[in-house]
Formats: sequence, C-alpha cells, structure tokens
Amino acid sequence: MGVRKGSRQRDEILKVLKSAHDHPDAFTIYERVRKSVPGISLATVYRNLAALTEEKVLLRIDGGSAGAHFDGDMSPHYHAVCRLCGRIDDIPAGMEEEIDSFFKNSYGGIIEGHSLMFYGLCPECAKNEKLK
Repeated sequence: MGVRKGSRQRDEILKVLKSAHDHPDAFTIYERVRKSVPGISLATVYRNLAALTEEKVLLRIDGGSAGAHFDGDMSPHYHAVCRLCGRIDDIPAGMEEEIDSFFKNSYGGIIEGHSLMFYGLCPECAKNEKLK
C-alpha cells in the first residue's frame, strides 16, 4: 500500500498549526511549512487547510477584516478578535455544557457543539486607547 500523495505536506501543515499559538493565516502557514517542505505551493496549503477544516482536524476562524485564520488546538476554548490590529487570542472555555444544554432544550434540534467569538480590543490596543 503506497503513501497517499500529499500526506507529508498535510502532516507538516498540521505540525505547524499544532505548535502555533498565534492563529496564522494561510500565507503565514505556507511560509512556515516551506522551511521543511520547500516545494510546497500556496494552492496545496489552501487545499489541505480546506480538507483539514472539513475533517474537523483544525478550526477555521473568521478574523473579520483580517481574513481567515486557523487553529490547530481543538480543545474547548473561545476566541477574541481585536478590531484594531486583527490579533486573535484564545479565551478559556467555560459553561460549554450549560450553553449546549440551554440551546438543545430551547432549539429542539441536535446541538453538536458551538463556537463563540468575542470582538473588541486586545490588551495591548486597549492599553494604547487608554493612553490617548
């Protein structure tokens, strides 16, 4: 049985995302992966990111005007997007069971999970705004 084409590339993309703490965009992932897989194309990165997102191996984050970013940390947590600099931070999850239970009971459908985004100012931008 042969190795499926692109598996090394996919593995490297996952490795980059699992070790990243900055929620990189596709181009940043491409630049990081190129260090270990010099021949990889940006199209290959986009294709693999789409497949890995569909397979629920990684999370695609809508960064607003900053565009799509990706997260390899699939543990329960939320995100905060800064409206000034576009920075995306992790926020520890809390009350997941209560939120899922509330919506399951009020919705009547099947809740399989949820994501929650907060928008505002990151700590650095908030500090700079206070200094003005």
